[in-house]
Amino acid sequence: MSRWPNISTIAARPSRDRAPAQQTGRRAPSIGAAALAGALATYGMDVAGRTLVAPALRMKPPGNLGRWIGHMLQGRFTHEDITKAAPVAHEATIALTAHYAIGVVLGAGYGLLLRVPQARQSSLRGAPAYGIATTVLPWFWMFPARGQGVMGLRDGDLRVPAFALGTHVAYGLGIGFSLRWANSSLAQRCRSLVA
Repeated sequence: MSRWPNISTIAARPSRDRAPAQQTGRRAPSIGAAALAGALATYGMDVAGRTLVAPALRMKPPGNLGRWIGHMLQGRFTHEDITKAAPVAHEATIALTAHYAIGVVLGAGYGLLLRVPQARQSSLRGAPAYGIATTVLPWFWMFPARGQGVMGLRDGDLRVPAFALGTHVAYGLGIGFSLRWANSSLAQRCRSLVA
């Protein structure tokens, strides 16, 4: 008989220190809940961008998302300088709709990510990391396609990529706090009042 325990019997033995994940409520959020968290996080991103990030960087929040998306709908995907492109009808509506649709899709993506390779609950560390990871979209796709260069550095203004990073951190925090609140006892009590 060996002095060391057999590893297969240890792995099969239930832990006495903690309950199984499904008993503690530590499970991945539904895709719908994560998508809703994405919409709430997008709102938080907008508020943080206008009230915290832009003033801290002494800059106006960048615009022209609606113009860029509007031109994409017409078949033009890249520009020398989006500010010099022809205006598109309903730019503000297009921008707002696209911005929140992207937030919802990225929120649902976060919900899916929490299921790979196994289901796990959102964390206040993982969600901002996801928000930071989403910064690759404006840095390496949107800014270059709008003629602003990689990371928005065509003009050498470091505030452009810093603004994107700051607002995407706020987006990640928004997802984390939204999903944390959705699993709270207060949220459960609110749901029981409605039901």
